Amino acid sequence: MPIDEKKRLLQTGVFKNESDTILFLLVKLINSKNGPVGSWTLKEDFEKLGILYGTATIGRYLKMLDSKGFTIQKSNQGRILTEGGSNGCQSLKTALPVPKSRASLLRHLKLINTLT
Repeated sequence: MPIDEKKRLLQTGVFKNESDTILFLLVKLINSKNGPVGSWTLKEDFEKLGILYGTATIGRYLKMLDSKGFTIQKSNQGRILTEGGSNGCQSLKTALPVPKSRASLLRHLKLINTLT
């Protein structure tokens, strides 16, 4: 099973809590798609990152992103990012700390690669 990306991101110190980390990952995943994305697809993407959440839990996080103005729902097709969601994601991505050792550099590059 892959390393839990949520735990790895939490260790960076950029995110205050697990919820903020999950919201960031959702925005990154939605941003990586070419069209609207739903909770089932996001659940499968999370599983690839080692995060095991059900579709209902992901749906609740998506509603949080809607209320923050980061996503909008496209009928029953799923959600897309708003301009605010895209900008917020980019600013958090650049806030990730730069590693100091070779080993942490490799982990950091792998992390950034999974987020883009």
